[in-house]
Amino acid sequence: MLNSIAQWSWWRKAILLAAVIVVVLGGWTIGRRWYRDGLAAAEIEALRERGQPTNAIELNEYVALRPGEPDATGAWLVPMGNWRSVAGVEPSAAQLLDGYVSEPPLPVESWPRLAEAKTFVAKRQSEYSDIDAALATPGRCVYVRDYRPPSISLPSIGGLRYIWRMLAVRAIVETHGDRQSAALSNLQGMFATTETMKDEPLLVFQLIRLQMVHHSLLYLEVLLPALSAEDASLRQLQDELAGVDMLDSLRVSLIGNRAETLEALDQSWNDKLRSAWHGDDQLSVIRAAAEVEPLLAQDWPGPLELAENYPQEADLRKVGSLSPWGANDVAPSLGPAMIASRVVRIAKTTARVRAAVVAIAAVRYHLQHNTWPESIDQLVPAQLETVPLDPFTGEPLKLLKTDSELRIYSVGFDRQDDAGEEITGPDWEGENCRTGEPDVVFRLRLD
Repeated sequence: MLNSIAQWSWWRKAILLAAVIVVVLGGWTIGRRWYRDGLAAAEIEALRERGQPTNAIELNEYVALRPGEPDATGAWLVPMGNWRSVAGVEPSAAQLLDGYVSEPPLPVESWPRLAEAKTFVAKRQSEYSDIDAALATPGRCVYVRDYRPPSISLPSIGGLRYIWRMLAVRAIVETHGDRQSAALSNLQGMFATTETMKDEPLLVFQLIRLQMVHHSLLYLEVLLPALSAEDASLRQLQDELAGVDMLDSLRVSLIGNRAETLEALDQSWNDKLRSAWHGDDQLSVIRAAAEVEPLLAQDWPGPLELAENYPQEADLRKVGSLSPWGANDVAPSLGPAMIASRVVRIAKTTARVRAAVVAIAAVRYHLQHNTWPESIDQLVPAQLETVPLDPFTGEPLKLLKTDSELRIYSVGFDRQDDAGEEITGPDWEGENCRTGEPDVVFRLRLD
């Protein structure tokens, strides 16, 4: 046979060689796929043994309310639904807050739209009643009940933004009217609105939550100096803020992303083709998440090690610019990297939340002693159980008292103490505000 082949023409030999190469490569590819599928199956089983969801049905069970656990979802869907029913009715809360989303008008300043805002609040009592009823309803919210495609249906994020803006308008009106307890209640409601999303295992929910916490803190910083007459209301707001865990948003996002991606690669031929285009598979997704998960499981500052390997605030969608599935298509295994790329932003917001807790405690200290604290230690244990830690260092936050303000601050990502100085510039939304660099600061004006 070999002698016969040796007598073939060169082109017949070339065809035979090509066929042999195709068979060998095909066999190697199939064998490699079977091998990796076997490894993925073992990893998936290990995740299940740890109680981690690996598909849509398991994700449904993971996020579901437990037997006997109170469900607040229905109460919140009522005011969220009002958002569409009042669309087009002017002025809207968004219009009243135009130019004031990042920073409300100072209580000591006149607000050109104050009279209009008072009328707005008076006329929207029915909507406010629905919001207040939701805030008073105990329990957890589960906005998405079924993650099986195509059943997945996201509630309107616009509805939550609408509730937040309604509360922001009323907080300003109550502050300017010197109704301090009511103003504090609305500020607390703004944070409570963001926290209805804390268990949603989708990154989009957690990024919206992060944005709303960020803006709520800016409002608190401006309004707090005028809201210092009621210790009980201040304590409630302090407790609300102390329960805000921004790191957990990354943990729950990673769990949701992994389960959804594994489901898609198992059930959808379109996603299987996408995965093959990017050289991905289920094992790649599991291993990518495994590189991120151990650091996210740590307390601060451990998760910040992710910033050494994952570019922060990077738009990873550009990676898929040549994909047949569109310019924004990315490899399925990049999901964990997209989550890890937010770790510094989360740390900055965590630092500002913790600094805000100290600021409220300082106001309560001033109410009791008629003087301002010179150090955070003076607030323990009467106003604080312990001194909150800086997420960037794991050491206590710092306090600096000047003639005009208290600066409660974190040393920030560079770990250098810059005496609570923070520059202003464009943030991740392009808005001009404080950037969390070089220090992350919550300022309390000593009016």
